[in-house]
Amino acid sequence: AETFRVYDFKDGEKYIDNKIKYGTAGWVYVDEEDYLWKATEHNLFGYSDGLGALPENKKVALEAVMTTSLASGNQVDYLYSEIVNTTADAWKHTTGNTKDTPVKLNMKPLFTAVSMGVKNSKSSEIVLTSVTIPAIAGNGSATIDYSGSAVNVQYTGPTVAETPFVSAAAAANVNLSAGGLFDLLTQSVATPPPYVVWPQTIPASTVTVNYTMNGNSYVATAAIPSVKWEAGKLNTYLLSINNADDIMLTFTVKDWQEGATENYEFE
Repeated sequence: AETFRVYDFKDGEKYIDNKIKYGTAGWVYVDEEDYLWKATEHNLFGYSDGLGALPENKKVALEAVMTTSLASGNQVDYLYSEIVNTTADAWKHTTGNTKDTPVKLNMKPLFTAVSMGVKNSKSSEIVLTSVTIPAIAGNGSATIDYSGSAVNVQYTGPTVAETPFVSAAAAANVNLSAGGLFDLLTQSVATPPPYVVWPQTIPASTVTVNYTMNGNSYVATAAIPSVKWEAGKLNTYLLSINNADDIMLTFTVKDWQEGATENYEFE
């Protein structure tokens, strides 16, 4: 996201209703250059412009069907911030400082992300005849509630029964060279990228990989435990088919952003 809506409710009344956008000059307001901070209590927050203007009830709602298709526009990360409660006393000028102290809003992802892949760790080529993966839900909704003293995010759904996340046909007779990677979510030979997904709990299931090598047929399975895919996390599954004709599952969870937290400063 490059454009964010920012709000400031001064003594409960809307004071700032603007956008900031990132460009060559850094973060700048879209409409106004400066605001004169009032000597009173302020509550500031912001979120991705794609979520739309803030309704009167201060509840921003989003409904979306997520798939692996990049063309559908649903691989967009929406960010939102906590509410920063402060007063103008915290922004007083200091000697030699021509600007007030910035108010920092830490942005959080609304979605989670996942990648799933098969790696041919054998020394020779194999042919994938079919691969089954757990059911992943694609549809869902969320409400970001700014009406209280702190932000409250509520997710509804998703349910696999309504719209599955993966719609690609199962792989059939796909050649996978030694060291090659297969993206399970698009059922294609490629390095598995992360895809944006609604936060959800994946039930315990089994991944089954059917393949042939040198005319012989093999079946490899791996048990996937029940796990909660949390917002802001990258969930990576890698199934490695080894020379012993077994399969090893590696599952990692990490924050989307490594290193220091991204801070967006509003002056």
